[in-house]
Amino acid sequence: MGCSGSGGTVKVNGRVFHLDPAALCEKYGAGGKGSISKGYAASHVKLNGVDANFRKKISAYVNKMARKHNMEPEFIHAVISAESAYKPNATSHAGAMGLMQLMPFTAERFGVKNAYDPYQNVEAGVKYLRILYDEFGTLELAAAGYNAGEGSVRKYNRSIPPFKETQAYVPKVMAFYRKYKQNRTLIALN
Repeated sequence: MGCSGSGGTVKVNGRVFHLDPAALCEKYGAGGKGSISKGYAASHVKLNGVDANFRKKISAYVNKMARKHNMEPEFIHAVISAESAYKPNATSHAGAMGLMQLMPFTAERFGVKNAYDPYQNVEAGVKYLRILYDEFGTLELAAAGYNAGEGSVRKYNRSIPPFKETQAYVPKVMAFYRKYKQNRTLIALN
């Protein structure tokens, strides 16, 4: 089997996803010359456009980072679902990058060298959510701070800022969170 495809970008719900099959093949298991290692194939089973093997591996890492930073894994998965739908190469119109859609200054703040590296991205995103949760005390306000910036939550008296995007974002994250709490198999927490 080989790893192949054509590059380009896809825009979904205002987010731009950069497609570089050669880089993905090289990075996620296709040995650089189109050979497939460990059963990875471009035609592998996909879940919402994301390779099931990748989703399983990254879910395990998300769960590990959530436990390490004393956060609920379901909440971290909810943020990832809302931010990138588990697409590691997602880039927003505002320049946010990767699974947890880190802004460049946030990536720099947490020492991330490559915001598209799913492992660096997740660790930084979880650390940031922990800081937000510690400051604001609720998952809703942590999500609001993640989306609008912690300064915005402070400015609006520790409440969800009145920005249209943030007002839609927080309920979306919390809906994913409730869904994952009800069905832990969706995020491999069984």
